[in-house]
Amino acid sequence: MFGWPSDVILYHFGGVARFHHQMGNTTGRTVVVTFAGPWAGFVTYGIVVGVEYLLKQGNHLPVWGGAGEMYPWQLYAFDTLKFLNLFWGLVNLLPILPLDGGQISRALLEHFRPRDGLVWCLRIGTGVAAVASAVFLSFRMTFPGIFFAMFPINNFQMLEQYRHRRW
Repeated sequence: MFGWPSDVILYHFGGVARFHHQMGNTTGRTVVVTFAGPWAGFVTYGIVVGVEYLLKQGNHLPVWGGAGEMYPWQLYAFDTLKFLNLFWGLVNLLPILPLDGGQISRALLEHFRPRDGLVWCLRIGTGVAAVASAVFLSFRMTFPGIFFAMFPINNFQMLEQYRHRRW
């Protein structure tokens, strides 16, 4: 996008899309490029909802039951696709580094507060991640709860490294 070279790094719990800043980079462009990943998930969610709606109205494929009927595995597949593309897209927009929301938060805070934008981004990320972890755990969502418990630790460590590097 915008002619910038980019790459995707996949990790065991997800991945990071990143681009290499070129001439003409602006905060707005950074936000747009970073938001493209969650946006793709939201578009996919809309497509899944639309296809499910059409199939439930009687437009069926040979693997489907009668008009408007869906097998339990098909309902489960649609529910799973909707959940993954909407819920995790929203979670990915939380202002926690290294999530896309954290990258957007960083770009905006560094634009409006060049001197301490990163510090504020890390502080916000630490707090939001701690709250998100507690919320997940309170709903007995153990994996995301533990996963998000790693983020405040990570954000706090990055904050400490940044503070010590500055002096």
